[in-house]
Amino acid sequence: MVKRLEIERKIASGFGDILGKSGHFPVVVVDNQYQPVQADWIKAAIETDAVLVRKPYTRDVFDCDDYAFYLKTKFALVAQQKNVPAPFALGVLITKLHAFNFCFEPDTTLHLINTQVDGAPSTSNEAAFESFLDMNIPGNRIELIYI
Repeated sequence: MVKRLEIERKIASGFGDILGKSGHFPVVVVDNQYQPVQADWIKAAIETDAVLVRKPYTRDVFDCDDYAFYLKTKFALVAQQKNVPAPFALGVLITKLHAFNFCFEPDTTLHLINTQVDGAPSTSNEAAFESFLDMNIPGNRIELIYI
């Protein structure tokens, strides 16, 4: 299990440099502890989920933020069905331009996942987070981190 405080610290360290460039953004950690989860398991679920594979993208109706929250909700239901003692450490990160998922792996590595792209590209290289999130695009910034 990963405690809330450790999740908060990992988010602060993983996005610290971006935070300095983006200004303040809300970080919402809603539960007291989380069950770490393998990024490969999340990515496999994205590639086999009937909703996500079809890519029923509709701007403003079912777009990137909806994909990301759908995946978070799907794994909350899996945790409930499997009687896991805490929710999976899977969250949503929203920038001005796009929404992503992220997870904490068993070794507490922070892993970003682009839910909406074929193959679900991802990275756990914190030095690559800025480019992965397209923070180089003028006006783009992190708006919300929710887990």
